[in-house]
Amino acid sequence: MSDRKSIGRATGFTLVEMIVGVAIIGVLFTLGAPVVMRTIHTAKVSSVGYDCNITVRRAKSEAIKKNSPVVVRYDSTYELLTAFVDVHGATVNDPPDYAFAPDAGVAPTATDHEVSQCALPAGVTWGGPTDDADITVGFTTVGTEKLAIFEPDGTVQDIGTFRFGDARGNYLAIQVAPAATARVTLLKWDEEDTKWREQGEEGKKWVWF
Repeated sequence: MSDRKSIGRATGFTLVEMIVGVAIIGVLFTLGAPVVMRTIHTAKVSSVGYDCNITVRRAKSEAIKKNSPVVVRYDSTYELLTAFVDVHGATVNDPPDYAFAPDAGVAPTATDHEVSQCALPAGVTWGGPTDDADITVGFTTVGTEKLAIFEPDGTVQDIGTFRFGDARGNYLAIQVAPAATARVTLLKWDEEDTKWREQGEEGKKWVWF
């Protein structure tokens, strides 16, 4: 009988042991939660960076494929990046005006139509570092807007960048340069060196905050 009681005590947990165990788990969670949350946030910002990069790449590809100018613009009304084929007319012979205005009832290949778009998740906003917060830098000025205009030969009219970031100081930019090749590159702002750089450029990896 005494042997059974001894075995029972050896295999169970006392109330004090359980409280200590829960306390240790709580401390570990408290210490690890900020790291986990930062990792999740970094993944979110990085993911939208690649999504927007793909949107601009598709614009260049579509310009060549459709043999028609393709425009990428920041839409301030809906706060997203939009790429569209700029035919703007009932026939492909109509001159482009760099305005997205599809014609109702006309085949998509014969009028302006959207190629792709990129919206930002919560916690990420359009704009650059505090000292230079413009969303769009460079590109071609049409009216009051700055547009990235890809030509049918795969070039871009003027080089430039689209920029966005978060409150922690993580800023990304989609750069199109040089004009002759219209290379689309994802850049991150290096706060220490105060410059934009590609991942691994000059042997340096991106630092996330």
